[in-house]
Amino acid sequence: MIAMAIACRPKLLIADEPTTALDVTIQAQIIDLLLELQRKENMALILITHDLALVAESAHRIIVMYAGQVVEEAKPSRYSKHHCTLTPKHCSKPYRNLPKGNPPAITTGRSAGQI
Repeated sequence: MIAMAIACRPKLLIADEPTTALDVTIQAQIIDLLLELQRKENMALILITHDLALVAESAHRIIVMYAGQVVEEAKPSRYSKHHCTLTPKHCSKPYRNLPKGNPPAITTGRSAGQI
């Protein structure tokens, strides 16, 4: 799948849950491969994931979306390894418990066009 995605040498690669249902060791290998391809091919990489711990050490910035809206933007250092999965049982942010029909305002003050 990765080979097909980069065959035409894109300037942007969007990887949507590239490590879902994979062993932790394989997850790390896939992320390492994507980052190596990003460097070699000089392309932008967007990783879409629910597992912030997976990208916290390699991302330049993390953007959290909820109900289709950006609700948080931060440097990866803001996320501790112990609170990096956006699931209800690990909620530490108020927006993580809101019903989908009531998304909060963006916390960065930037408009979507600036992100």
